[in-house]
Amino acid sequence: MAPRGSHPALLLPLVLLTPGLAQLSEGTSYSHFLSQHIEFPKSSASSDQNYCKLMMQHRDLTHPFCITSNTFIQAPTNQVQGVCSSGGKWVCDNIYNS
Repeated sequence: MAPRGSHPALLLPLVLLTPGLAQLSEGTSYSHFLSQHIEFPKSSASSDQNYCKLMMQHRDLTHPFCITSNTFIQAPTNQVQGVCSSGGKWVCDNIYNS
């Protein structure tokens, strides 16, 4: 029969692992944002519609299905980061107006 009671040694790895996973997740979501939205310098295309199709395919935003809309930002990443810190006006939470 197994002993009853709490087993703090079993919880220790989970407690130590959680902050690392949170940082990994934050970094992953930033790189995910960059890969889906930052397009600098802007690629050339014959029309806006062709540009959108090209970017959606290039970024693999058409599999397993095509998303209906996406925003592409034609600015360097340091300018985009500036909007989220000192370059924009804080609205609430992690939302800024630029």
